[in-house]
Amino acid sequence: MPPTLGGTRIRRSLTAFASALAVLTLTFVGALPTATRSSAATLVTRNTNVGVAANAYTDSKHRKTSHRNVSTPKLDKSRYASYFAFPAVPLNPGEAISRAAVVVNIRKATKPSQGVLKVRAVTSGWNGGKLSYKNRPKLGPVLGTARIKAKGLLTITLDAKVAAPYLAKGARLQITRTGSKYLVKLASKPTYLKLSIGDAQAVASEQAKQPQQTAADAKITGKPVFAHYFPPYPISLDNQLGTKDYYAVNYLSPTGENSKFAWCGGLLRDRPLTRSPLSGDFWLADLRTEVAQAKKAGLSGFAVDILTFNTSDRNWVLVEKLLQAAQEAGDFKIMLQPDMSALSGVSTTQFATAIASLAKYGSAYRLGSGAVVVSPFLA
Repeated sequence: MPPTLGGTRIRRSLTAFASALAVLTLTFVGALPTATRSSAATLVTRNTNVGVAANAYTDSKHRKTSHRNVSTPKLDKSRYASYFAFPAVPLNPGEAISRAAVVVNIRKATKPSQGVLKVRAVTSGWNGGKLSYKNRPKLGPVLGTARIKAKGLLTITLDAKVAAPYLAKGARLQITRTGSKYLVKLASKPTYLKLSIGDAQAVASEQAKQPQQTAADAKITGKPVFAHYFPPYPISLDNQLGTKDYYAVNYLSPTGENSKFAWCGGLLRDRPLTRSPLSGDFWLADLRTEVAQAKKAGLSGFAVDILTFNTSDRNWVLVEKLLQAAQEAGDFKIMLQPDMSALSGVSTTQFATAIASLAKYGSAYRLGSGAVVVSPFLA
């Protein structure tokens, strides 16, 4: 029998994915049919490895310092990012890259079970020379991700179709960690691209068979799609005009909140779209808007980040109003996601009481059995 909280059955669903992207990605991959492969003889005519030409890493706390061709590139979620430059992949006429991966050597990863490594293409601003956080390069699409291991060689599979144009002319890749704040130290060697090369027509034919995900496909029967909802950043914090509201004055401005974030140019670089001031309960009105927008986009619900159990705190009030807005809308669920980085000091009794009070809403996400799904972050 599942445990009970205030008479409500609870099933704990531990998840290592804190962001909407992770939830969406898992759902999409699970929903895609397996493509029929062409013959291996034409898809893969040869395999080759391409060694790294240069590496670097950036440090947001030392913005002007260059770390190039180091023995231990570093990366994490926000402070460190590692970069690798590779020479162009030599292709013969009529050839194309059919499979691609980057192999890195992990020297040490703190809490390897948390988060994933993410590879993105560098589009401009770095060719293997000096690099610092201040002059960090522009980035392109995500090419691949992989679960982290404590140490040793790790193969990160890349989307060959997306990666091929970058690889053919000499790829510059950024690697960071998502879903966890902890550090990963790499060894500079061996780091290399692992490639399969085949007949260009066969590769193009195979890639054309692979289904393309669209926004309209997001609403998948039996496979709910949840986006992460973070209450501290609603549409409006104070119901003021967008030119002079709290976002504009304190979050986007380098001098906001007594210049607390002047060192990085302001707390935020983006904000929700502005609107005119509303009458009545503007928080609830805004949450109704966000629920309607999410439903229109095909989402099944929000996984709401619960930062506090203090019922007078704005972040708690917004969680309750979000559940209310979702209940009014119908056919839209709220997955309860206690943020254990913020709730580490609460007792089990406080936890049970708070979750049970939220589980009373009809919009709380449940299994077919009626059990409420609780998905803690950083549990």
